[in-house]
Amino acid sequence: MKLTISAIIFSLLFGDYSIGDTISIEDQQISAEICFGSHPLDTMLSTFSLSDFNGDLNGGHYGVTMLSIQASWWGPSCTTVGPTDEIEETWLDNPHVTVATLLDDIGQPYTCEGWSNMGSTTNNIILDDGANYDYASTYTASGYYYPTIILIDHNMTLYYSGIYLNTYVGNFYIEEMLSDCGELCGFFIGDLNEDNLLDI
Repeated sequence: MKLTISAIIFSLLFGDYSIGDTISIEDQQISAEICFGSHPLDTMLSTFSLSDFNGDLNGGHYGVTMLSIQASWWGPSCTTVGPTDEIEETWLDNPHVTVATLLDDIGQPYTCEGWSNMGSTTNNIILDDGANYDYASTYTASGYYYPTIILIDHNMTLYYSGIYLNTYVGNFYIEEMLSDCGELCGFFIGDLNEDNLLDI
């Protein structure tokens, strides 16, 4: 069961998609340059796209994705860095969960490294949304609403979109998505420490 009250408060109609819509293949293939950190599936890759995490396209590796779409000049968006970082830290060792930040207007004032330094995890993934604001224009209200947090499940369905997501609710949603994904994401009921063994 979802935390429907929080969803009503923080979930709005954003960009080209509303909650429950499947991301088109074309939009899954929108590429962003990795400007800090490394690709979670292949450290040799210098770009990031949602299609990388589509198990139907990548050879069977399914997962869930959280993207935090930010602008380096919008001070209040820095308030989402803490929860985003805490959520990332919670799922750090789970290969089926990816947390990344899309950063627009880099250098005004924050660089990718500067933005990452506001977090505590060592593997922050920061992406350059590019001059055309590809992700912002697709997933945020009116094309440029900062910050916007989106969650995408293993079916490439938009699970959540909103202006804020606290740590508790974010982790709850990710756990729900992994549960829905089931064995495709290495998740089964009773595996409390996610070592693929039943805990008794």
